[in-house]
Amino acid sequence: MADHRTTILAAVVGAVVLGLPASPAAAAPEPGVTDGPRPLSAGDALTVAAAPDGSRTLKTADGRTVQLRGANVNALVDYAGAHGTVPVRPEDGPQARALGFDVVRLAVSWSRIEPSPGVFDERYLQQIGDNARVFTAQGIYVLLDMHQDRYAGTLGPSGDESDGAPAWAAKSDGASTGSGSGGHPYYGTAASRTAARNFFANATVAGKPLQEHYADAVARLAGVGRDLGPGLAGVELYNEPIDPDGTDPFASDSFSPTHLWPLYRRLIARLRSADGTGPGGGRYDGPIWFEPTATRTQTDRDTAAARFSDDPGLVYGPHVYTDVFGVDPGPGTAGKIAGSFDAAAAEARTYGAALAPTELPGASGGSIAGGQTLGGFELHRLEILRGLDRLRAGGIVWIWKQAPDDDYGWGVLQADGSERTDSGIARDYGRARVQASGPQVVSQQWSAGVLTVRTSGAGDVDLWDGAAFAGAAPATGTAAGLSVDGAPPATPVLAWRAGAALGSAAHWAGGRQLRVTVPAGDHTIVLRPVPAALATPTFAGATATPPVAAAAKVRSLRLSSARVVPVGVSRRGKKGRGTTATARTTGATRVRIVLERIATGRKASRGRCVATRTVPRKAAQRCVRRTAVSTARRPVAKGRATLRLSGRVSGRALKAGRYRLTATPLAADGTAGRARTKTLTVLGATRR
Repeated sequence: MADHRTTILAAVVGAVVLGLPASPAAAAPEPGVTDGPRPLSAGDALTVAAAPDGSRTLKTADGRTVQLRGANVNALVDYAGAHGTVPVRPEDGPQARALGFDVVRLAVSWSRIEPSPGVFDERYLQQIGDNARVFTAQGIYVLLDMHQDRYAGTLGPSGDESDGAPAWAAKSDGASTGSGSGGHPYYGTAASRTAARNFFANATVAGKPLQEHYADAVARLAGVGRDLGPGLAGVELYNEPIDPDGTDPFASDSFSPTHLWPLYRRLIARLRSADGTGPGGGRYDGPIWFEPTATRTQTDRDTAAARFSDDPGLVYGPHVYTDVFGVDPGPGTAGKIAGSFDAAAAEARTYGAALAPTELPGASGGSIAGGQTLGGFELHRLEILRGLDRLRAGGIVWIWKQAPDDDYGWGVLQADGSERTDSGIARDYGRARVQASGPQVVSQQWSAGVLTVRTSGAGDVDLWDGAAFAGAAPATGTAAGLSVDGAPPATPVLAWRAGAALGSAAHWAGGRQLRVTVPAGDHTIVLRPVPAALATPTFAGATATPPVAAAAKVRSLRLSSARVVPVGVSRRGKKGRGTTATARTTGATRVRIVLERIATGRKASRGRCVATRTVPRKAAQRCVRRTAVSTARRPVAKGRATLRLSGRVSGRALKAGRYRLTATPLAADGTAGRARTKTLTVLGATRR
């Protein structure tokens, strides 16, 4: 991709105007833009830590709170021929990153990890690692999920999803796959229900309890995760556990405390043991993800939630499928989704775990009452995303790509990688958002293409500027304009650009990951569409932008005196009076005025201009250095902004010498316009 200059303008924005205390700062360069992902380093490794409100949250090793957003990948699930899958290909990683995804949940099958008792398929384990690295190479975390549906392949009703345990671990005691399950809503046959019952009862098979066999497989999977380094999001213990005896999802839950939590405790103990990543492999010390009983997908509550483990590294990953199975979303669905998320947050706190739902619906279409213009599932998805934003939680949609012969209307992209024509899911999940933040995220809201984030504290904030869709690789996302407290960022903004072709057609998606650093205090960060004149280039198919006012500019900049004697300094018998700067503007609401000291420097390596005490003898070695002294903002009234310059900073008179004054106009949305400059000379006191 061509290296376009970013449209975000960086400038020094001080907290104090001339004449008041200020901290000198170097002029900020334009942001660095990198084509390609930001490599995951040791500082990006995920851990579970305490949040400011006492709950638990996912954080990086260097202290940023993460809000994962991504999709489930089922390419390696063993459906025993009942379902097709879409293999992971090299283009999957760039495509996921081009949508702003930073996590995938890679589902795997016990049946392929341990095809025979005590025998582990090293080729399959290698395949898991290879598939995972397609994503981690793009800076995307991978959650390794021990997946199952109806306990084991071939045990479910014909054509139904059934996967998980190997045939040797499916102890069905002669029960038939052709007979019903006695009305159980999940296990569709007597065989699947009986096999699950024996697993949760920890029956002995091949000389060892079933759950110990399973723990061996989980440990081998953790060994694969260890090799992923900082790209590992964690290991998930068991997908959609459900009571094989209970048939009423709304009945009191006795299954979790008596069967599910003992299994979890056994697996956690194994992972944290000396053989947690396989015999002699060492302890697994990454995040451990777990789910409640799968009846929560119908009840939207986990009534049995309780602290079953003191392990500090747990992540609670419920599935939120409110009004999805058996009904279409209706007018009351939004309230139900909000209630489900509120309950999930309370449950996570009770469990002592971080919250990150691991399955969210990727369905499309559906009907809804009330004359809404979007299909029911399109509105459903927006409510899901609103809930994740409100709770500042991660979330993973089912499913990334689905085989054409198995497409039941779900999937972020089609099997060939092209965008789905019946759904806006790629654009919804690709919208601008917070990815990680060192400061506390107090609130975040996405509305009409604009992301507003309020933070408290100092540090780096990682943002995604939204997936743009076009006929060529986009240089920016749909919300490329970045402001902090209504002005351009005060420090350099780093950007990593993503772009990938979707499918075989000339159709692309892309955007940028941005890193902005904010100082201590409370701040408002806004990502919004930029004026068309500043978009380089503009793209057909991008999110429509609201009307934009004419670009701001400074028409003239004047000083009452270009020769300045600081206040409190006497020169030739007269006391200094400073000077006054007046900027006449068009289209601006404020003007940022930066004063820089001009000095002669010496050219160093790579063209840098460094300070020197003496003027270099050779003209070719000389250069001009500009050092920011102070910055002020002034409102515009009747097209004019005025700033009184005292010539003093932090109580001290400025050093005698040459200075440059730059006035930059700021539009209402914080966009910087055309600036003007003036040079001035600061004079020192007369010597006696």
